[in-house]
Amino acid sequence: MKQYRWLVALVAGAFLLVACGGLQSAVPDADVRLSSLGTPTYSEDWDGRGSESEKCRVPDADDPRFPLYAAGDGWIHWVFSTKGASNNARLYVEVDGVAVAGSPFEPGPPLNANVWHFYTPFFELDGLTATIKLYGGARGPGGGLVISDYCPGDKELSVDVRKTAFTEFTRTHEWDIAKKVETEFGYVVDEDTPKIWLYTDGSGDETATWTVDVTYKGYTDSDFVVFGEIEIENISKSEDDKVITSITDDLGFPGYDDIALDCGDDFELPTRSRSGRCSPARTGSSSPTGPSSRATSAPTR
Repeated sequence: MKQYRWLVALVAGAFLLVACGGLQSAVPDADVRLSSLGTPTYSEDWDGRGSESEKCRVPDADDPRFPLYAAGDGWIHWVFSTKGASNNARLYVEVDGVAVAGSPFEPGPPLNANVWHFYTPFFELDGLTATIKLYGGARGPGGGLVISDYCPGDKELSVDVRKTAFTEFTRTHEWDIAKKVETEFGYVVDEDTPKIWLYTDGSGDETATWTVDVTYKGYTDSDFVVFGEIEIENISKSEDDKVITSITDDLGFPGYDDIALDCGDDFELPTRSRSGRCSPARTGSSSPTGPSSRATSAPTR
């Protein structure tokens, strides 16, 4: 009977050893890395800044957003611009008080910048909370945790609009220039033109002094011009054309009309197109009180 109890004890001991080994191997690598960071030197809760910064587009293949876009998850790009002396950080994200999968998130590229970047899947903003924790040093001044841009994963991308804008103006400098001649003996001709006598042997030469007084009076700016190019690209996953019914370019100055767009004689709205680009137009007129405009637009492609 003793031999049987000893055998049971050996079996039970082996089971406990195996069970303990299994528990130890189940510790996530992320938790091990997190514990190695030590105590946070600073933490800050997201206050909602950037919640209006929805910007959906097709990311480039080397963009940190691309894997999230390709997986259909959408993305949220977080930035913390007060990196300071910290050498690492983690972003804790919760929805309705429950930690989301993958939280805490590690920083993403560029890691050598003075800003911490995080790229997470998209989560509905209602009930979304986030906290950043810094490690290894104090935070810098200003800034804070902000959503730089986001795009819902279930959003059908339609068109991507890009615009270049350049400015020109004319600056006129004004000068006051006064010239005068003073002679040694004060002789004049025609009542107000100074004259001097010069002798062939130089015995009675008279001296004269020429003076030019220049005063800078400032400058005046005029002929304000804004010009550039607008490109509209079909970036939806659908092969169907997109119909553009209107293109409006707002100059952004109260009291001024929208910029008149020029896309060539053959371009009319509405348009249905999957390719095409307009050459830049450079037209405009001066305005003594504010900017005029020059612009161009392009159909979908």
